[in-house]
Amino acid sequence: MIKGQNIPQSNIPGVQKLDAKSYTTDLLRHEAAYNHNNIHAPGSDAETVVSVGALVLGAAEKTTPVNADMFPIMDTADSNKVRKLSWANIKATLKAYFDTLYAAASTVTFPGFGSTGLTACVGNDSRLSDSRTPVAHNHTAANVTDFASVALSYAPAETTTTIGALINGATAITVPDDTDTIAMRNHTGGLLHKMTWAFVKSVLKTYFDTLYIGSSSLSANGYQILPGGLIMQWGTAVTGTQSGSSPYYASTGTVTYPITFTTLYSITAVVSKGSPAAFAVLETSTWVDKFTAYAMSYTSGEVATKTISWIAFGK
Repeated sequence: MIKGQNIPQSNIPGVQKLDAKSYTTDLLRHEAAYNHNNIHAPGSDAETVVSVGALVLGAAEKTTPVNADMFPIMDTADSNKVRKLSWANIKATLKAYFDTLYAAASTVTFPGFGSTGLTACVGNDSRLSDSRTPVAHNHTAANVTDFASVALSYAPAETTTTIGALINGATAITVPDDTDTIAMRNHTGGLLHKMTWAFVKSVLKTYFDTLYIGSSSLSANGYQILPGGLIMQWGTAVTGTQSGSSPYYASTGTVTYPITFTTLYSITAVVSKGSPAAFAVLETSTWVDKFTAYAMSYTSGEVATKTISWIAFGK
C-alpha cells in the first residue's frame, strides 16, 4: 500500500536504485504476490490447471469484449507456445469462416470519415490524441506498508493482472489454425481446460446454424429457416400405452422441437395410416420449445404405439 509520493528512492537503505517506472512496477508485483499467496506457497510461481482455473474463476466477469481484448491460445505451429489472440482477430477469423457458409443478411452503410459524432476517425483525430502518459514519482520503503517482510520475501504469484500482461506480451496471430488450442475454465470443478480451434468452430457453427437465413436440418425430425425468418419444423412421435375408456387415448410424452421458436404460429398433427378410427389431439398448453400430442379413438386398440406426424410454423 502506497502512503505518499515524490519522496526520493535514494533514502531506501540497502536497496538498489532503479528507474521510477521499474521500481513502481516491482512494488506493485510484490504487493500482488502478498495478496494472492493463498494460491501459491511462498517462493513458488509454478502454475497448474487448478491455480489458473482458480484465477479465471476469481476474475471480474466481462460480458462485452472489445477489439483490443486478448485471449490466450496455444500455437501448434510454433512448438505449442502461448500466443495472444485479439477479440478483433477472433471476430475477423470467424467472419471469414462463416462468410463461406452463409449469405449476408443485410448491407452495412459506411458512415464516412470525419471529426464529429457518428463519423469514423481518420488522421490525427482529437478523439484519439490523448496519450495519457503516466507521471513518474518515487517512494521510500517507509511509505510502503510492510515493505521489508512482504514485498522482498515473496516471489511474484500469477494474478489476473499478470496473466493479462502475459497475454498482452505474447506474439499475436491473426488466423488461428484448426489444431491451435484455446484455454478455458470448466464451470464444473473450476479447472483449466483446453479446446482446439476446430472444436470451437464446430460448436459455434451448430449455434449459428439456428440463426442464419437458409439454415436447415433435412432429417426425419428437422427444420428449415425460410427467407424472411419463417421457420418450418416437422417430425414424428410414437404414442405409449392406451389409457381411458371411450374415448381411449395414448400420449407421445414431451416432444422437443429440433430448434426453439421465438414465437409459435401453428402446429398440426395427424395419426399415421393404419388407424382409421384414431385422431390426433395436441395439448392445450403448447410451448415454443416442446409439445405433447395424443392419439384418441372411441375404439379400443386404435391408439397405443401409433406414429403421430406433426408440422409446426413459427419464427
